[in-house]
Amino acid sequence: MERGTNLIREQNLKTVRRLMNRRVRATKAELSRESGLSVVALQSLLQAMEERGEIRREGMFQPDHGRPAAVYRYEERAQMVLSICMYEKQGEDTAVFSACDLLGNVVETRE
Repeated sequence: MERGTNLIREQNLKTVRRLMNRRVRATKAELSRESGLSVVALQSLLQAMEERGEIRREGMFQPDHGRPAAVYRYEERAQMVLSICMYEKQGEDTAVFSACDLLGNVVETRE
């Protein structure tokens, strides 16, 4: 039973990560609407992501009606992606290394 629960939690985390990657900033209510997850379920997922440094609270949003809501921001540099492109340049084997953040922005490139 616990294995099934962990699989569901990991799938829910992937869903929230995809949404945060696309949106960059969101409230729990927005994530709930777009993911179909309850605000209660999102609370524990967002807390886990915050503890891992994947997201951070960026302030409060005051809607026209209702209580203020915390705005979460995706930390695109929490992890990096390394791409390596190899080709021939002027008869020499050449490699280009690029480090990109999780939003696809190139942070650094070296040949």
